[in-house]
Amino acid sequence: MAEKNITFSTDIAILEINGKIVKGINVYSNEMVTFDDYDTIVLVTARISCSSLFEPLKGRVNEVYCVGDALAPRRTDMAIREAHLVGRSL
Repeated sequence: MAEKNITFSTDIAILEINGKIVKGINVYSNEMVTFDDYDTIVLVTARISCSSLFEPLKGRVNEVYCVGDALAPRRTDMAIREAHLVGRSL
């Protein structure tokens, strides 16, 4: 990838994409950054837990388990392992 001049930038919250110019902010330092003259931009969007199915059931049914990204965003293998362990415990 280096010979193709491909660059990676992580931990940037994108604020604006206008043509070939991307403006963002570093999520740790709050430093504003601008990237310009790019042919292609690939976004990996936020990994946010979503327990909207779990929360309404909590306390209303005898057993309910929150696993995977509903609990906390992680890699797929961790979600599968977690679900497997819950399944075995039943």
